[in-house]
Amino acid sequence: MFLRLLPNEPPNTEDPFLTPQELQPLSILFKVDRNKPFSSNLSIFGNAQKLKASTISDHISPRIVLS
Repeated sequence: MFLRLLPNEPPNTEDPFLTPQELQPLSILFKVDRNKPFSSNLSIFGNAQKLKASTISDHISPRIVLS
């Protein structure tokens, strides 16, 4: 759900590829170090330039903790 707030490829793309820069707005929703790119909190990014939104979502969802 959070990933749908981000800019992405054309709207007709069901599972767009997202870059680390496109994920940066998520840092305002999560308790992370804002001096680092949000993608640095995602071990799956590593050296990848783009990942599918579904892959990112599958990685983030189980780690979300309400506080």
